[in-house]
Amino acid sequence: MSKKEQATFIWDPQYLIVRTEEDRSAQETQALAFMVQIAPALKLFREFNQPFYRLCARGMTKQCARYRRRCLVNHRQYQANAFLAKALKKLSPDKFDQMIVFLGWENGERTNNHGERKNRVFRMMQKTRYKRRKAHTLEKALALELSA
Repeated sequence: MSKKEQATFIWDPQYLIVRTEEDRSAQETQALAFMVQIAPALKLFREFNQPFYRLCARGMTKQCARYRRRCLVNHRQYQANAFLAKALKKLSPDKFDQMIVFLGWENGERTNNHGERKNRVFRMMQKTRYKRRKAHTLEKALALELSA
């Protein structure tokens, strides 16, 4: 492959660098291996990505998350890479403590996505195509949505 073809091959499936192993198919795993073979520097980014995902894994304590962050920030190879060093600067202790507040919650299942989804449903009901309906039909639709 020419350098241009190699660059194109790396650019298209670049999402594989950050994708978890459970979410990859066999074909994607082969593509990732070939990408690392073409550009060995990608291996460092891949090695950084896995512990970064595990920083705030489910069921972890705040103390354990802080320890993992400290290990990640003090890693020599990550500090030597300019891009990763810049990313690690954003994981300052103060900001990280704000990030891990949710680890102390027992019932932290729902996120803001749930609220946003409900808002989208309500906005769709308000669109112009619903303006032609009669008032009692809109009231029934709202009552049905509120009861669900």
